[in-house]
Amino acid sequence: MKPEDMTPGQLASALTLGFVIVTLIFSSVVAWVAWFVYRSNRKTIGLAQGPTATFGFVDCLAIVGFIFLSVAFIQAVWSSKPEASDLQTIVTEPLATQSAEAVSVESDTQEGTVSEGAAPGDVPKQAAWGKLTPDRILFSAWVSAAQLIAVFLVPLFIMGRTGCQAAAFGWHPNRFGIDLLIGGWLLFMAMPPMFLMTGVVNGISGVKYEHPVIDTMREYPWMLGIVAFQAVIVAPISEEFFFRSILIGWFESIHFGKSFEAFLTGWSPNKERVEPLDSTERFALPDASQKEKIDPYLPMVVNAGGGDNVTQAASCEEPGGYTPPWWPAIVSATLFGVAHFSYGLSWIPLIVFGIILGRIYQWRQSLVSCIAIHMLFNAINLFNLWLSLGLPNQ
Repeated sequence: MKPEDMTPGQLASALTLGFVIVTLIFSSVVAWVAWFVYRSNRKTIGLAQGPTATFGFVDCLAIVGFIFLSVAFIQAVWSSKPEASDLQTIVTEPLATQSAEAVSVESDTQEGTVSEGAAPGDVPKQAAWGKLTPDRILFSAWVSAAQLIAVFLVPLFIMGRTGCQAAAFGWHPNRFGIDLLIGGWLLFMAMPPMFLMTGVVNGISGVKYEHPVIDTMREYPWMLGIVAFQAVIVAPISEEFFFRSILIGWFESIHFGKSFEAFLTGWSPNKERVEPLDSTERFALPDASQKEKIDPYLPMVVNAGGGDNVTQAASCEEPGGYTPPWWPAIVSATLFGVAHFSYGLSWIPLIVFGIILGRIYQWRQSLVSCIAIHMLFNAINLFNLWLSLGLPNQ
């Protein structure tokens, strides 16, 4: 459609979308230039000195079981009983991959008709792919609430079971502000490879794609707030907590523990002990320089890169020769992509996105940075989705 054929509202949406794209490109360039300038001054971002937390298989079961029981309960009291798994994938999927999401349904399914022989209350599974309804969106909002509750309750269970601190989950109150800034900085650095990967996937597929959220929000614009809550708030918090904090913690437990006990209940660097100290060393107070390096919110960890099982306080101000293993980030990212497997080839760029987030979490040991990246990523794409509502249908 030519610009002169657009309505004033459609033209405004198109111009705003173009401005957003130019702004994102400029921000990415600035982020990369800032990185090279920062590195040229021989400065480094504070890195981890060892694995701060390692969880077990029982912890993964705890969060999965809580969400499963919550969804089952919500389904039991919800009259329509929609397919929660399909619905949640549609609503919370990062929207940057919409162009790589195939939707192929019959017209009668898109209109929500029920096939012959189906029970009056049944909802065809294809309906979740073709068109969302307000009822389905509201149902998924309750599921999202259950996910947030799990993010707060499961850590209490794990802390009671293992005695770990909040830092074990990547929460560092004394670093909250800097972790937010680093998250935003790294997001703009990661956007070029992410969008490049998405463009390659689009070129390979060569299929015109649609997204049911777009069609539904054209008809029910008031649902944008609910979708925003799920995509910008719930999905980043719950997914980063599970795929980064819990799964990577479990995989590192397997990597460093090397035992069935570590696989099942987790391995903690606190279990390692040094030789007993004499009375002088035991009661000696650290000097001022040592106090400045110790992060009181971090547990004792093993300097895995040094080769000796010596416990020390983890400082995030200086790298301690520790190199996190790659495979926990890769495996957790693959599972992250598989969880969004419902739409065509969209899982490919999501795996890349998951690897980036996984390595950031391993190096910074900050869930706040990962959540900030995920939130901004989804918010940018949701804003583009909102702008697309004002554009003419293609």
